[in-house]
Amino acid sequence: MPKTMARVHDCVRVVVWPMLSCLATALLSCDRARPPITRSDTGSVLRADETEYEFGTVLDSQVIEHTFFVVNDGAVPLDVSISSECGCTVVAPSRRRVLPGTREAVRTRTSLRGLEGAVLRRVLVQVEGEPTAHLTLFIKGTVQKGLRIEPPSIHFSRIGPMHTGEQTVSVCSSGHGPPLEVKEVTVDSGALDVVWKANEVAQSWIISVRPKPPLPLGLIEATVRVHTDNQLLGTIEIPVRAIVVGAIHVVPDRLVLPFRAPAQGATVRYLSVLPGAAGPIKRVLVEPPVTSWRVTVAHEGRGVHRIEIGNIVDTADLDGKVIRIIADGEGTMVPITVEPQREP
Repeated sequence: MPKTMARVHDCVRVVVWPMLSCLATALLSCDRARPPITRSDTGSVLRADETEYEFGTVLDSQVIEHTFFVVNDGAVPLDVSISSECGCTVVAPSRRRVLPGTREAVRTRTSLRGLEGAVLRRVLVQVEGEPTAHLTLFIKGTVQKGLRIEPPSIHFSRIGPMHTGEQTVSVCSSGHGPPLEVKEVTVDSGALDVVWKANEVAQSWIISVRPKPPLPLGLIEATVRVHTDNQLLGTIEIPVRAIVVGAIHVVPDRLVLPFRAPAQGATVRYLSVLPGAAGPIKRVLVEPPVTSWRVTVAHEGRGVHRIEIGNIVDTADLDGKVIRIIADGEGTMVPITVEPQREP
């Protein structure tokens, strides 16, 4: 090939390939910009103005609200159900009829509490009765911790009624959020007391929770609320849980018996005696209200004892009576409840 022709050929090649590359890029860009659609079996077209909302970089104390819009481009109404993949995103409404040519709103509200890093949440708009006809809407962004709470909760495990030991939580800014200023700290249980103080060296706040004896036996669940002066941080909630036991802990705490006449035969019930605030149990004695009951106590390890009560025959006069249980010298009463006789 002559040198002149070769140079022309090279020029054409150099010019044409960039042109083709630009054309392909333009076509792909147009395809991405095209509104997402789904076609139903009836031929109707459900379209979303946008399927992706990016909220950027925010603190985990914020709530993201956004409204998507869907359009029915077909000739018949479409009934759609709307749902999210997790409980942190709430959608409204959950069902809607989209009439032909109309544009309907899909409102979303996403809580970012407890999240960190890249976040992606999906909302599904499903045409009812047509599994393949749906739109997926995306909510995404990056979440930064506004606060560090260590530990994130307080748990008092198997404490006695007179327990006064305290547990503490450290609350401080993570560096991403604004400075932390605490106005007030409250707790929603009369069985607990809370105090707080600033730790200027660590630039944090120390929240101390202490039981207020005497404590009621059983489970105590409460929430400590740290009220800040910052609108973004708002009120910080710290869950508190306490299990209060006596010297011994009997499960269940009440023996429920069916109404039985002597002719109906005997029944059997079981109780478990668990170590309480005093530690492992070595010996358990049982004093039933009826001497004819057959009582067997078996040690199952780790201080747990299982009580089998057999030969329970006539229960008519047992309502309100108690079973006395003595463990290592400490006694407790287990009340008896007799269920009413059922009508035949």
